[in-house]
Amino acid sequence: MDIYRRYARIVHLAFAVLLLALAPRPFADAAPSLPATPLTLQGTLFPPELPAMMLTPDDLAAAGLPDAGIGGGQTFTTLADAVASQTFAISRGLFNLARVPESEQTLADAGWQRVHERRVGTRASNGANGFAIEVASGVERYSTSQGAADAFAYTADPAVALRLVPIENLDADDPPAIGQESALWQLRGTTADTGQDYEGWSLWFRTDDLIASVAIMDYEHGELPSRDLLEALGRRLLERITTVRQHDSPGLGDQVLRLGGNNVVISTDQYRIMDREVLPQLNESADTRSTRTQIRDQYDETDEYYVFADIAAGSPDPGDDRTYSIGLMHFAQAHDASDYVVGFPDRLRDSDFDDLAFPSSAPDVGDESVAATWSFTGSSGRTSRYVDLLFRVDRDVVRLRISGAELIDWSPVEEVARQQIACLEDGGCLNTVPPPSAILA
Repeated sequence: MDIYRRYARIVHLAFAVLLLALAPRPFADAAPSLPATPLTLQGTLFPPELPAMMLTPDDLAAAGLPDAGIGGGQTFTTLADAVASQTFAISRGLFNLARVPESEQTLADAGWQRVHERRVGTRASNGANGFAIEVASGVERYSTSQGAADAFAYTADPAVALRLVPIENLDADDPPAIGQESALWQLRGTTADTGQDYEGWSLWFRTDDLIASVAIMDYEHGELPSRDLLEALGRRLLERITTVRQHDSPGLGDQVLRLGGNNVVISTDQYRIMDREVLPQLNESADTRSTRTQIRDQYDETDEYYVFADIAAGSPDPGDDRTYSIGLMHFAQAHDASDYVVGFPDRLRDSDFDDLAFPSSAPDVGDESVAATWSFTGSSGRTSRYVDLLFRVDRDVVRLRISGAELIDWSPVEEVARQQIACLEDGGCLNTVPPPSAILA
């Protein structure tokens, strides 16, 4: 069983049949080319952080869509991963780059660097772990403004777009005048899991070296969402991009260590706290959000970023698979971070975990660390066994967890932990790293 079939058991893709309409409209000549920035060098000025630009639940509420939560995110740092993915460019209607063999080279020639997306929306009324109305925002970076303009023109060409996504073309006139050029697509399809018909919009626009996009889909009412709502969200996305460019951002989305490769599928890649704001998650309870807020206040936590991935390990039997999660937290002072680490064992003891232990053989990394093992049996009846390492580097705290049917040895855990420490010391790590071989065994 390949990695995508395994992934389909975890995330139901909401795009089965898409009908899109395109009307590209340029608004200004391309801006002067911006210089490319090296990806990883200590002391390098990193480019503006893409994850901090994404729309938030508060943005949806301000536009007229209250009670929203974050339901997932993803980062692609190589075109090879984007080509192999079944979930690339959700905010642009899902691109299947493999359907257009020349697309990878064309985007590479344009200076493609990376893309980040976030899925936000309201929860399904039947209580299922899905969206009623979903808003996906995304930003794709190129090395120069001219490269982004070339890529925009290429992907907005109906002759290319209709090959990227097998759809009929519906005409959508007068895209909102956002950025230097924009395109508007109409979405209509049927959800893969429930068979529910839905309609929506996808708005693209270019701003200098970035191609931004926002899509809105209504999965419950079968109605086309308001274009005014879409435009408001697009303008808010541009405001967020401008703010990050002008005033910087926490930077955790570029400092967290992501595993990558054909065996890794990341389904969660997002801020949970940003600039002290506790960002609502789609399916979390009020009690869970209250606890997160209490911990933020107790330890003066300013920012938190979280990545979760499924890893196809061992034999084709999915029973061998593992999960990888890493949380990067930033605190106002080093002593706040230290207090958080010191209180970690008691917080674990208060949790509903089985077989909790604090092994003396675990690695000692960072300025201080605490390691634990525990197990948890889910609703499916499957028991997962976790290694759980929490460590501090100055004002940052990292929580690294790897789970599987059996406990993994601590050696690959330490290897990943030290790679994360190197990211923090270098100021960031913009590329994914392959999992240690022991994680894939």
